[in-house]
Amino acid sequence: MPDIGGIQLLPETRKDLKLKRPGENKFLYIGIAILSVVVVLALGLTFYKMGLDNKITDLNQRFGDNEQRRDKNQERDLRIAEIQLKTISTLVKNHALATTAFDKIASLLNKQARAANFSLEISRGKISMKVEALNYMVVARQIASFLSDDFIKKLTIGKITLGTNGKLEFGVEIDFDKSRIIPNHESGN
Repeated sequence: MPDIGGIQLLPETRKDLKLKRPGENKFLYIGIAILSVVVVLALGLTFYKMGLDNKITDLNQRFGDNEQRRDKNQERDLRIAEIQLKTISTLVKNHALATTAFDKIASLLNKQARAANFSLEISRGKISMKVEALNYMVVARQIASFLSDDFIKKLTIGKITLGTNGKLEFGVEIDFDKSRIIPNHESGN
């Protein structure tokens, strides 16, 4: 364009970009390649993030649906039932041990002796009872009967007294081996 009013806006001649040496623009090409890789990675990560966001939204929706379907009263009832079953399991296990222990003591009891006031401590493996016998010979046989069985680890005889009914009365504490009654029973339970 020609000079208008003393100001030239654009040059009248145009210069061409001429390469003087081959490979002079390699930094330009490397920069464009790196920029292209960065753009592709950015687009890929953006799409990956959108996919993860969609999965999170879907999972949140599922959790919300599951939360709405929960019956909290039924869950509470199930927790109570679990506690009751654990308690019953312990009672049944201890009942089996107690029944077997009492049966074992009854089988060792002399026919001329009578036991009363049983007390059983399963955790300690201890039975306490009061025994009535007709005479000292029956007392001696009863002690011998108790000591003859491997089930009884320790036998403690209390003071022998004459009862109001004319029979001899004495206390007995028996420490027994729980594993002899129920072989799989652990001593800690």
